[in-house]
Amino acid sequence: MCRITEDLFFTDPYRVHERNAYEPELAQDAAALRDDRELKLRVAALKHRFLTKAEALLHRDIHSGSLFVARARLKVIDAEFNYYGPVGFDIGTAIGNLLLNYCGLPGLLALREAAAGREQRLLDVQEVWQAFSEGFHALAAEKSRDLTLAEPGYVQLFLREVLQDAIGYCGTELIRRTVGMAHVSDPDGIQDADMRHACQRQALALGKMLILAAPHITDAAALDARIRQHA
Repeated sequence: MCRITEDLFFTDPYRVHERNAYEPELAQDAAALRDDRELKLRVAALKHRFLTKAEALLHRDIHSGSLFVARARLKVIDAEFNYYGPVGFDIGTAIGNLLLNYCGLPGLLALREAAAGREQRLLDVQEVWQAFSEGFHALAAEKSRDLTLAEPGYVQLFLREVLQDAIGYCGTELIRRTVGMAHVSDPDGIQDADMRHACQRQALALGKMLILAAPHITDAAALDARIRQHA
């Protein structure tokens, strides 16, 4: 099960492989990923951290279809990919799922509704990170027993690393859901072919940008600014 994640996220989209799936119109875009050395080096670093940073028990397949939400309650299902890995992985794939919808909305809704929907997705991204960050700060204050790790300011440094990891893994989610295996309906369900391909290309470009820019993004506001600038 771990090998499936390793291949689908970090290997298959950057090589010719039978599991990859995309329309002929995206062939050049897929080839550009395979030829981008800097991108592949960043992905290699993300894969290394995925294999070596056993920080937390991960779900590894977090998306909107894995969540049940009720009043003041949330349950996560489909836990067959559980694994110990970097904290930022699940957060990154969750944000990636939101941004796939963000990329697909111009082809799914009328112009004004799509613009409003995209604003809401960006707010959702901010809320995901804010809720996680606030919860982590509260638990750290309550549970920390090591005086060194409880040093004022260390939690902020740790969370900056988590955010940067999450942004990188978010980028791999956008790319693998577009040209790899296991797509989502947000861009793929667009009926107009030209618009569908345009939205898919934006997902690829956004994913690449996030992977390359992740080490330079230090907070959620900077992430929001990068996405808006790219759009």
